Amino acid sequence: MRVLAVISACFALSGCLEATSTSQNGPKPGSSLISPSAAGALFARACIENLPDFSNMPNDLPRASFAQAPATGTYFHQRYNLSINADAERCSLIFGSNTAIDTVVAELANGTLSVVSPDALPRNIDITSNEGTDGLRYFRMVLPSQD
Repeated sequence: MRVLAVISACFALSGCLEATSTSQNGPKPGSSLISPSAAGALFARACIENLPDFSNMPNDLPRASFAQAPATGTYFHQRYNLSINADAERCSLIFGSNTAIDTVVAELANGTLSVVSPDALPRNIDITSNEGTDGLRYFRMVLPSQD
């Protein structure tokens, strides 16, 4: 019975270790795709709710879900193909998706508005997308500081 408990603990620990994606150059994002609505909600919590200067953004990220690259300050989600970065000038979130562009934009709006009211939504959020070499389309949401 004790051997079974030790084996179960080892499997549980190996699952935790596999969940942390790192390379020789530091952390990297996970490989699962986040829903665009969840990405929009995270952007609202991390960026919009931390205006005007984003100085508190790292405190609003779930610590267990993100690993920071010390060289760039970028936080990489360890499960999802998503990263977020903020400095005194801007806050940005990038994620990969295989969903149609129109659907992603609609879901980003729904997710963002699930956290902030339409009146609190900044009008200067920039959303761009580019085709990645891995077949995914990468969406980047950027909000400049309000200082």
